[in-house]
Amino acid sequence: MNWFASRKMADPQSKRIEDGAAWASRLGWDSSRYAAWEIVVTMATRPIYDWVSRRNKLQPDDMLLSLSVRSFTPWVAHLKRHDGLFSIDWRPGLTSVDTEQLRYRRLTPWPAMSEPGDFPALVGALNRLPFRPILAAAQVQIPSPGEATRQAMYDWLSGVCDTVEFIGDADGPQVYPKR
Repeated sequence: MNWFASRKMADPQSKRIEDGAAWASRLGWDSSRYAAWEIVVTMATRPIYDWVSRRNKLQPDDMLLSLSVRSFTPWVAHLKRHDGLFSIDWRPGLTSVDTEQLRYRRLTPWPAMSEPGDFPALVGALNRLPFRPILAAAQVQIPSPGEATRQAMYDWLSGVCDTVEFIGDADGPQVYPKR
């Protein structure tokens, strides 16, 4: 995609920009234990396993949505379509739409996101657009979350997720809700 096709617009609803460490601490995770850290929340229109191991099962209009909150850069939420027709980045105070099609660049009412805590609202707003719906399952990569942090993260995502899988934990993958 050429750089002419990319449109950058300021989010009018970006009244407050939140630090990633503050967001993580609201979920009960202590970021001060790590010099550098990253938390990634991933959701998709197909099971996430298909995006990793069975890419031939993906349809052209399948989408992958991720939120990355890092200690060393500002947070970013990224939505990409499998066929590369468009990709969108939400960053503090900025939404960037990368596409060559006017339909996605100008006519689609992309929702705003002003802080990492808005991610569940972003998922809900994207599911109201005329695309394939994002599945009610998330995968979370977070270093050494405690039980309270996993439960808080599950509660935070519960409006848009039925299950949350935590990976990257020393105890192995954990799936919420607990069965």
